[in-house]
Amino acid sequence: MATQRSFLIELEPDADLSGGPVRGRVEHVAWGERESFGSIAELLDFMSRALGPFDDRSSWSAERRTS
Repeated sequence: MATQRSFLIELEPDADLSGGPVRGRVEHVAWGERESFGSIAELLDFMSRALGPFDDRSSWSAERRTS
């Protein structure tokens, strides 16, 4: 499995995957970028940004450090 497409996802103890709140933390394995998320949409948004073209990743990483 390519680490460029691998994520570590840690869910909060009260996460309810059947439709309730889903909160936790996600980390992109290859680059070490990590972010907390408060919904499935936020989780998928992080994953989508992390899987973007490599050239876009460097600007995304710099943006994350300044937020």
